[in-house]
Amino acid sequence: MAQPTALSPEWDRRFDEAFADLVSSDADLTRREFEALVTASWSPPAPSNAADTCGGDTGSERGS
Repeated sequence: MAQPTALSPEWDRRFDEAFADLVSSDADLTRREFEALVTASWSPPAPSNAADTCGGDTGSERGS
């Protein structure tokens, strides 16, 4: 049997398995990478403006 080359499916499969074994063997690395992916997938919520959520009354016109 010929030695697999970098362009062969056998090499890709072995590489993928080795990479998966390497990554999954470190629970902290897996957790950090997962959290980074989740964080990068969602942008933070836009800051809310109190005037927008309270009908526009910011209290500056009270007592008039």
